[in-house]
Amino acid sequence: MKENEVVEDCLGFMKDISPFFSRDLERKWREAFVPLGNKICNLVKTEEDVSEYLNSVLFYIDDLNKFFAKKKGGGRIPYSRLPQFAIKEERISDFFLDKEVRKKLSRKKAGMAGFENSLGNERYQDLSVIFENEVYSLIYSSNVNRFFFSPVVNKVVVQGSNGKIVSYSRYRKERKKKRKKHIRLSYIYKIISREEKVSDVIEYFKVYVSSNFLKKNKSDKHGKRKG
Repeated sequence: MKENEVVEDCLGFMKDISPFFSRDLERKWREAFVPLGNKICNLVKTEEDVSEYLNSVLFYIDDLNKFFAKKKGGGRIPYSRLPQFAIKEERISDFFLDKEVRKKLSRKKAGMAGFENSLGNERYQDLSVIFENEVYSLIYSSNVNRFFFSPVVNKVVVQGSNGKIVSYSRYRKERKKKRKKHIRLSYIYKIISREEKVSDVIEYFKVYVSSNFLKKNKSDKHGKRKG
């Protein structure tokens, strides 16, 4: 969409939700929405896309107001401040990244019933999931589980055959509780190190495991010296 089209859609949205509307407000909101139009014009295609994003910001404001309502003397954020909340870089990137991941997941949903052994399987190379508001990308698939990694938080999550996603530490604890072997990260590292072409996320994962291995070695040596 063009920047001015996004701005007009934003103004139309504000008119729909605002009980009071004036030329002064329209002028003020138009100025406030110009930077937003510039930021998201390449991310939206229709008026519905713009409304979807602005609605997500409204829900955020509503949640804040519910929180403030529980506090003594808590105020209320008016909807007229929506442009200031909508322009936040982090909120824009989180919303549209989440939307893109949801699209990918819906396209791949049909292929998620059975797991594959091969990392090189193109069907799953760009598969991602969201766990606790963070995006994780596939690094390894076994017959039972899929393993995903996020270089942003340096954590691994595991998806079982039932589709449930848990942290790697919880997965490991549950396997030990059932007296079953778990797949070690060092094992995944060895397997993916054999692959010639890997994604950037897998490269980050290799660095993550390597650095942890070095830290563990230093800690072990230090402990032996102390002993």
